[in-house]
Amino acid sequence: MKNVTWKKYPIYQEGSEFILADGSRAPIESHPRQSLKTDEEVVQHNLRMLCGPQFLKALAQESMGGNAGRLSQAVNTVVDRTGKIVRFTNYEGPDVTFHVQHPEIAEMRKGAPSFIKAIYARDNLNEAKMNHIVAAVALLNHKRYSKK
Repeated sequence: MKNVTWKKYPIYQEGSEFILADGSRAPIESHPRQSLKTDEEVVQHNLRMLCGPQFLKALAQESMGGNAGRLSQAVNTVVDRTGKIVRFTNYEGPDVTFHVQHPEIAEMRKGAPSFIKAIYARDNLNEAKMNHIVAAVALLNHKRYSKK
């Protein structure tokens, strides 16, 4: 297993492709098995934050569509020096923005969950911080889709 940049780490699988953290796509068969250097405690904290009431409240306060696109929302996030999520905010200047994609109504009725489709970071966020964010998002998306 090789270490890769957080931007090219798979956070979601759609058919025969991986959706990578930067929103790009890669065929599953040609994408190497990868790992991110992370602290499991920080990753688990971030996963709890993404599953918790603060994230859901941020989603409820965000309009759907607009700049985020059809059936999508953007949630801004502040992280600390280790990469732990501190809070979600609607204000300008966030450290990280999550692009949340919601399923079509017909798919939602079948139980298809929403998922984080891409992650955008401020330029000065280092790789170590982003690894903790991306690893938590990959776990969250896997957790939601493995329930199907």
